[in-house]
Amino acid sequence: MTGVQTCALPICRVLGDEHPDTLISINNMGRLFHVQGKYDEAMVHYTEALETQRRVLGDEHPDTLWSINSMGRLFHVQGKYDEAMVHYNSALQPVRSMRGYGQPATLTTKNITGCPLSAPCKYHPARVHLSPDAPP
Repeated sequence: MTGVQTCALPICRVLGDEHPDTLISINNMGRLFHVQGKYDEAMVHYTEALETQRRVLGDEHPDTLWSINSMGRLFHVQGKYDEAMVHYNSALQPVRSMRGYGQPATLTTKNITGCPLSAPCKYHPARVHLSPDAPP
């Protein structure tokens, strides 16, 4: 890993830089910065966790998909709806193929995907994503 702050986490020293629990902790540090409004710091942590998860766990691992959603939420809160949609959709597609359209995880991910579209002037596309009977 390349992050300076994250390498100081005790979990890195105990489990190693690429252990799934370490990567979750790095993502959680990103979330902490995210909710504090420290978006640049959040992005550093989210990026570090996501890049390593993709390499170590694969693109469709649930932890990787969670990190993709985290980045989507970060873009969403900053009003960067197009970038948020890219991340939300990249998390939604594997969930759909792994779990099917009607499963709770798919519906939850689909609900998250509709959120950034709820900005004014994009309401109708959000309805398509949020509607329970919308096509997959």
